[in-house]
Amino acid sequence: MKPPMIKPWTMAPAPRPPRCRPGLGSLCRGAGVTAGLVLLALIPACITRIGGDTPLDRTADELRQENLNLHREVDKLNQRLEARIQQLQTMEQATTRPAVPGVSPADFPRAVSLAFGRYTGAIDTHHRGRDDTLRLYVLVLDQFGHFIPVAGDVAIQVVYLQPGKAPQVLCQKNLTPAQLNATYRSGFTGTHYTIDVPLPADLAPQIHHVVVKVALTDAATRATLTCEQSMAIQR
Repeated sequence: MKPPMIKPWTMAPAPRPPRCRPGLGSLCRGAGVTAGLVLLALIPACITRIGGDTPLDRTADELRQENLNLHREVDKLNQRLEARIQQLQTMEQATTRPAVPGVSPADFPRAVSLAFGRYTGAIDTHHRGRDDTLRLYVLVLDQFGHFIPVAGDVAIQVVYLQPGKAPQVLCQKNLTPAQLNATYRSGFTGTHYTIDVPLPADLAPQIHHVVVKVALTDAATRATLTCEQSMAIQR
C-alpha cells in the first residue's frame, strides 16, 4: 500500500479589496465629497447659533434687550397704577363711609393751639458756666387739650426787648415737616416736640431775658398756630 502523498505548502493569494461595481465608482466618490461639503456648510451655521457676531445677531440681541426693558417699564407702570387705585379707593371709602351714631365732625381731633412744656428753658450744653442753647418742648394740642402729632412748617424767633427800642431779633430757626417729625419725643418728660435753638456766640453780656416765639402752619388745615414765652438766660 502506497503512503499518501503530501502536497507541498503554498501561500494562499491575498483577498482583493472590494470594488464598486462598474458604473458606481464615480457615484461612491461623489457621495463622499458631497457629505464633506455638507459638513463644511453646517459648521458656520453652528458657530453662528452658538455665539455669532454678525449684524443680524447683534440686531436680534438689541431687540431682545429692548423687549426686556419694555416689559420692566410696563411692570413699573402697573405697580404705580395699582398704588394709585388703592389711594383712590381709600379716599372714596373715607368720604362715603356711613356716619357713626353720636359722632359729629366737631369730635374729630385737630390741632387748635401751641404751648411750651414745663421743662422749656435755656441750658448750658458746653458746660462753660453760661447758657448757650434754648431747649423748647413744644406741645401741639387738640380741642380736648390732648397732644396731637401734626405735619407742618415751623418758624422760631428769639427776640430781645428793650424799653423804648425796636425788638432785636437775636436768632431764628425754621423746620420743614420732615425735620419737625424728627424732633418728636415721648418719655418720662411727656410727649412733645423737642427743638434746640443755639444762641449767638457773640450774645451781649447784658442780655438776661429773651422772648421766644414759635409759629406752626398745619399742613392739614393750613391754620397757623403760635405761642410765645419770656425765658431767662444765665450769663
